[in-house]
Amino acid sequence: MKLTGGLTSFEVECHDSSSPAEAHEEVSLRISSFCETFKDSKLRYQKVDDDTITIEDETPEIQAFGKNKNQLLVDIHLELMNKIPTNENVKALSILTISVNLTLFAHSNKGIAIARKIQSQMFGEVSRTNRRWRRKNARKTAGPINVPLIDL
Repeated sequence: MKLTGGLTSFEVECHDSSSPAEAHEEVSLRISSFCETFKDSKLRYQKVDDDTITIEDETPEIQAFGKNKNQLLVDIHLELMNKIPTNENVKALSILTISVNLTLFAHSNKGIAIARKIQSQMFGEVSRTNRRWRRKNARKTAGPINVPLIDL
């Protein structure tokens, strides 16, 4: 059953990529990392081609007739949106925007629940805008605190 509603596409800005292929690879690695760290189910990440990724639940659900069936399937299609130059003098610096389009399928109520959780968490993890990534970025920019002690 194909799921409708919810977040079905979002955009990811790749600041460190110099080519569309590097940007696609960066987003693919972020999705792979998301699958590895997803806590509610064991997900299998498979890159079909440069623009298409599938995610499947590796825990099969036993059906009434003894057939194993995966509980969910997520098809992801990556598409280059635009290239925005950030500095006229430096050609290497640019922001590549990749559109991530999700299509979700589920076979059971448990699969629907897991697919909805993937749908709700993937944007923050892949675009690196959720609380975890904001904290990591804040630590990187803050650096060590060097406050001199005052003698009284």
